Amino acid sequence: MGKRANADVRCAMAGAAVLLNLESSKQLPTNIGAVCALGSMYFALKIKQKRKRAESQRVRMNWETFRGTTLGTEKNFRRYLRVSSIVFDEILQGIMPDEAKRKRAERAAQSSAGLSDKASEDEKLRHGAIGYELRLAMTLRYMAGASYLDLCALFGVGHSTFYNIIWKTLQAIDKYMAELTLEADIQNIDRCRTLTQRFAERSEHMKGCIGALDGMSLKIEAPSRCDNPLKFFCRKHFYAVSMQAICDADRRFLYFSMRAAGSVHDSLAWSVAESKSGNYMADDMAGSDVMKAGCVTLAPYGFFVVGDDAYKCCRTVLAPWTSAPPAART
Repeated sequence: MGKRANADVRCAMAGAAVLLNLESSKQLPTNIGAVCALGSMYFALKIKQKRKRAESQRVRMNWETFRGTTLGTEKNFRRYLRVSSIVFDEILQGIMPDEAKRKRAERAAQSSAGLSDKASEDEKLRHGAIGYELRLAMTLRYMAGASYLDLCALFGVGHSTFYNIIWKTLQAIDKYMAELTLEADIQNIDRCRTLTQRFAERSEHMKGCIGALDGMSLKIEAPSRCDNPLKFFCRKHFYAVSMQAICDADRRFLYFSMRAAGSVHDSLAWSVAESKSGNYMADDMAGSDVMKAGCVTLAPYGFFVVGDDAYKCCRTVLAPWTSAPPAART
């Protein structure tokens, strides 16, 4: 911030010098250049004062204090960040760079803020590099639905800095998290047995299930570069894309696709969802020898995914037949 304010003053001084040169060369009336130069210097100094005042009012959050007092219990921690403290610490260790890189980032942030090595710890905390604990906490809370305005005030960061942190943290989390594996799972008999065993442990009626399929409308802004933006306008009266996802018994994602627009029905969105190979995921599942042998005979493996009545019941997707009359269901 200090460098930015000083840059404004330097620009004003350069402009003042240009005006005075124009006046001396008689290209401007007498005293006009001097008045304009003084005016530009005055406004530059005012801007510098306002920026310093705004920066002094912004207080960077102390994560340890916030975690110990405001979040406090494990229940509050989970409600605020939607993950347990153990999972939070695991993700933090996964996305945090090595110590050398963190030191370079801290020195760069202090230099950008105009801080010397003799600056106090309070000044370094307020103007220095933003810790990865704060970065992850901001990102998780923002993903939970919090407003960026509230988070900027709470964590003590600027709006542009906030969005820069969000995207970089999401990219780091994406690299850290395990890959989605359903495409390989449906070709591996041992993996399918492991998945279905977890469902069987939770319910004796879920034998053979390897995943739970469902759709979700993810809200987006109205598309501005689309021939037909209305195809993204869903039945819930907002613009969205249709996400199709499959989770295992421990609620971990095995697969997801966001290929379809929000107005598309879940059954159609699932039918056009692609796999890593570029084929339709539904076709890959139907063509899998592991899935096919189990789903046709329902023994000895009986592998399938379950979905709600938005999906078509078939060999690989087990869905309730709610449209059938009661007699037919029995």
